[in-house]
Amino acid sequence: MAIETTYVGAAGLKSLSAYGFISPAPRAFFWSSYRWEFGDVTVIKASARAFEIKGPTKLAMDDVGIVFVDSGQILLRDEQPKSVTAGESLVVPLRYRYRISVTAESSYFLVRFPMHLLDGMLPDKPDAPIHVDHKRVLARAAHAFVRQVSAVENSATTAVEAYAVGQLLVEMAGGILLDTLADFNGEPTGDGSIRDRARAIIAQSYSDPMLSSQVVAVETQISLRRLQSAFSEANTTVSDVIQSHRVDAASAMLTSHRYNILSLEEIAHRAGFTSNVTMRRAFNRLGRPNPSDLRKGVT
Repeated sequence: MAIETTYVGAAGLKSLSAYGFISPAPRAFFWSSYRWEFGDVTVIKASARAFEIKGPTKLAMDDVGIVFVDSGQILLRDEQPKSVTAGESLVVPLRYRYRISVTAESSYFLVRFPMHLLDGMLPDKPDAPIHVDHKRVLARAAHAFVRQVSAVENSATTAVEAYAVGQLLVEMAGGILLDTLADFNGEPTGDGSIRDRARAIIAQSYSDPMLSSQVVAVETQISLRRLQSAFSEANTTVSDVIQSHRVDAASAMLTSHRYNILSLEEIAHRAGFTSNVTMRRAFNRLGRPNPSDLRKGVT
């Protein structure tokens, strides 16, 4: 079931100080929230006012948080302050410097999970807060999904459902970041642009065992020879990048308690390998520990 917490005034503010909470008006401070756990993923539904958070904080340093604003607004205070309003989202990598504030009462959802769960999904991970506007279809869909998830009692959620919800939330977060960070409108004009487009496609589709250099070329709308040439300029190949994504994704699953219910064969298929054998060979080619040894480290 959901865990409910409420903090009011200066005393409540002090209880949250380890998370970086401060307030210009402590007497007006208010925070009320419900929390759900889906493996390594935490979902928080909160209503709050009169506070500010400065990061990085002492806690949750390796996490990333995605805030979906329901009502009111959150102010992102960086070089160019931005107001994140209802229907918009904010991605906050908690290990980096950030400053956000809420003045009037606002409500929002926070989805938080370890940054390493995004391994293999993104060409680059965020190193600063990112504002996601309401025009992003995937962000709106994720917001609706989180709202629906929070309406279900944890006691009615099976272990498989909890695992699936957690994985979907992470994959949605990865998709939101890909969609927001990469602007791939227009035709590619150089090798770097071609590689970026291809890497984004690979990051979104590596779990498909049918993904290949030819498929990536078709999706990138260039010839296979041109695609291979672009990657050759960076001293790599499309196949190497696909394999690296799959190995990173499998490693993240093998070292997370959230995936203990899956067999090695199931993890191999989820990461895009055709079998546990091909996964083990890929790990060996990249000089990674044996998948079975990684799994033993978390059991």
